[in-house]
Amino acid sequence: MYNLLLIDDDPWEREFVKDMCKRVLHSDFELYYVRDLPDALHLLDEKQFDLILLDNILSPGINAKRSMPTIKKKSGDIPIAIISNDTSVDYLDSPAHVGADHVVEKTKLASFLKLFQSMLE
Repeated sequence: MYNLLLIDDDPWEREFVKDMCKRVLHSDFELYYVRDLPDALHLLDEKQFDLILLDNILSPGINAKRSMPTIKKKSGDIPIAIISNDTSVDYLDSPAHVGADHVVEKTKLASFLKLFQSMLE
């Protein structure tokens, strides 16, 4: 069973990601969802995760470039994928620029989840 953490300020994204996981993952999964950084940090204290999906924009002024250092410090070795509808912003041109493991355009999330699963098998 995979434990996934989705950090996204849009609650509709939870349903989008959950439906996608149901379609592409061949294993059971639990999708945990939080809307902001403080809730994510609290949940990271309580649960172990296999993957963190971090939305690029959590609220005005809070993008992945600003939130990533805090998440990375708390999450340790858990893989982090920044997800965004628009990956053309300069700081998302490489995961290393923000300290993430992956940058994924939301339209390519299904392919990424399949790759993620194959890496864990």
